[in-house]
Amino acid sequence: MPETRRARRCCSSPLAPLPADWPLVLTGTDSRQAADPTTLHDLLSPGRRGPCVTAEDSPSALRRAAELAGPGGLIVVLGSLGLIGETRPALAMRSE
Repeated sequence: MPETRRARRCCSSPLAPLPADWPLVLTGTDSRQAADPTTLHDLLSPGRRGPCVTAEDSPSALRRAAELAGPGGLIVVLGSLGLIGETRPALAMRSE
């Protein structure tokens, strides 16, 4: 599937309804099916009031999200099962 089409499909589902002032930190996984974070950024950043940045991998994305959320802030991870699986250890969550 062409990269832009894949990214548009991602944007039209769970990410589109997020409040415009919420910070977004976009990353990808090693999967060949993963949308490119830069393409997602180009599609999502126009019209947003909050920061919209990319990160090289899920650990750095979580660190950046924690910086943007601040102490006691909420981080929501949306994406594929692969991305969720990558973030669990960084969030000190057990796999069940």
